[in-house]
Amino acid sequence: MPHGESGNQWLGAPPRPEGCTDRAFLGRPTTLAALLALKRAHPDLRIVGGNTEVGIEVKFKAARYRHLAAPTHIPELMRLEARTCRARRARRARRARRG
Repeated sequence: MPHGESGNQWLGAPPRPEGCTDRAFLGRPTTLAALLALKRAHPDLRIVGGNTEVGIEVKFKAARYRHLAAPTHIPELMRLEARTCRARRARRARRARRG
């Protein structure tokens, strides 16, 4: 896929993460739909949000990854909303008032 097609940003020549083969690619989708499309197209796609787990698997388990995707540019996945916390506090307050 070319750079930018259907919400994906492909890293032209990324530093190859340890554990990737010569045929590996690193995708950086910009939409949730693009991430899901990548996962459908490549069932072995590994979604990574850092190197910790992948680094351990490569170093100690000799894991090799052909397809990687970093979801760090998908706003829906990088946003933290406090609505849930407010709803819980409101429920607790109502229960406390009831006695």
